Amino acid sequence: MKRIKMTLLIAFMMMTGVSAGQTEQIRRNAALYMADSLKLDSMYNYWNNFTIEHPKDEVAWRNLYEVYNTYENRFLVNPKHYKTGDELFEAQLQMRRKVGFMSRMEQAIPDSYTFNYCAYDCSYDWLKYENPDDMPDTLSTHYANRVIELIPDKAARYDYEEWAGYLMSNLDTVRLTHLLTKFYENGLYPADELQYHYNELQGMDEGAVYLGQHNGNVIGKLILQLVKGVHRDKILYNEASVINYSPFLSGCIQQMELSPQIADSLRRNHQGFKGLERLLRYIFANVKRPVYLSSNSISMLLFGEGVPDDLKQYLYNEGLTIRYSPKPYDNLSVKRRNVEERYLLDYLRFSFRPETDRRNSYLSFHYLILLKDLLPYYKKNDPDRFRWLNRLYHDVLAQMEAEDEGFLLGNNVFNIHKVENEQGVHYEVEEGTVRYNESFTGLYGKVSKKEGLHYLTGEPIPTHVILKTEPVKD
Repeated sequence: MKRIKMTLLIAFMMMTGVSAGQTEQIRRNAALYMADSLKLDSMYNYWNNFTIEHPKDEVAWRNLYEVYNTYENRFLVNPKHYKTGDELFEAQLQMRRKVGFMSRMEQAIPDSYTFNYCAYDCSYDWLKYENPDDMPDTLSTHYANRVIELIPDKAARYDYEEWAGYLMSNLDTVRLTHLLTKFYENGLYPADELQYHYNELQGMDEGAVYLGQHNGNVIGKLILQLVKGVHRDKILYNEASVINYSPFLSGCIQQMELSPQIADSLRRNHQGFKGLERLLRYIFANVKRPVYLSSNSISMLLFGEGVPDDLKQYLYNEGLTIRYSPKPYDNLSVKRRNVEERYLLDYLRFSFRPETDRRNSYLSFHYLILLKDLLPYYKKNDPDRFRWLNRLYHDVLAQMEAEDEGFLLGNNVFNIHKVENEQGVHYEVEEGTVRYNESFTGLYGKVSKKEGLHYLTGEPIPTHVILKTEPVKD
């Protein structure tokens, strides 16, 4: 029994992020979001007691906030029970007043990075003023300004990205440049991911417009533009900033030499998906510059609806990006140009530093999917280039297969298999589509790959091979 209890204690400490020498910050990730109510309740009680015993521990307060925020969003104040956003917001405020840990945080760590972060994130001003007319005009902006001043060098990556998005939305280029420089110089932005953004920009024509769906599509490119000083001719559009009604839209549309008034009218007069669709059509129809979308996020545009079907006929894959063009052209030749002359790809073979962010592996995998039509082309027309690309695929898949984990992209699951036969070693990638919101196993080391992918009900997930390399001949 003692052994079981000790195992449970160790597991709980790993889950909550407590180590022998210091408090470790809980990450915002799928594991936290998917925790059930019993686990979140246990975690909340643990960190609540911890902050009582260690009131100056900023990481403990942040962990308490992250756990509560997840608990509230999933179980305490469910959005489906409220007809309007205002009703939901009022219910959230009532719950936060009832819980009341923000006032304790303010007393324990006033004017700290953590307090100002949480105060801005949870609309603390609204908690303090029952009557909105009593609130100061600078609603919560003083918290945001202090956060940007106080952000620690080794803050979590998502903190830097969150505040970069805030400054980008407000067209605060001076502070954005300073923040991104700090982000980059502290080594918190993965080099492999920055290389991917660089290659996306490399494949675009001069003066192009890039239509991104969220901050993750844009922040790496902003580091390249504002910190490294490259590809500054590209205009970066971010749909997330447009949704938030920020000044970003007007500035971006002006750069495109279009009418900010028309763009704003399209967005405001047609809320949600329809507003974003009409704005997208306005840009496509009127901009005089080349327009590109990211190949790896095109399905997530327009609140995840993707590009309307009637526009898809004008989209041409050029590798890592997709170009909008009402006139047909040979996009395969442009893709070959990008691979042969513009993209820097050798970094995919190995990394010069350890990486902790698994998104890098997924971005490497994007190359394989987006460029795979070049393998049969090169095999038929350019044997030397085929051997080079096949070796690149082989090296990337060898690294990913060695991790012994499949992964999920959207609703598609992928497994990588190493195959050894008399011809040598090659790799195969199998793909399956999973049903939304249904649990399954076969990924992340949960079961042997030989058992395949299946739902928790035992039903197998159909898969098929979408990519094969050939044995490498040295």
